[in-house]
Amino acid sequence: MLTDGAGVPIGVAVAGANVHDQKLVQETLTSIPVRRPRSTPRKKQHLCADKGYDADWFREALKHKGIRPCI
Repeated sequence: MLTDGAGVPIGVAVAGANVHDQKLVQETLTSIPVRRPRSTPRKKQHLCADKGYDADWFREALKHKGIRPCI
């Protein structure tokens, strides 16, 4: 589940309990039904994630979408 800064859900991907969360990152990011605001030099888009998402492929996937990772 992906939430905004206030905790409101904005994206979700559903899978079995035996599927690791990292495998659902792309599906979760593409499930967001509203357009994200564009990043500006003063207001960058970022995504906060826990240590379980500390991987080069994850950082690259976010960078490709214009999102700065905060892990």
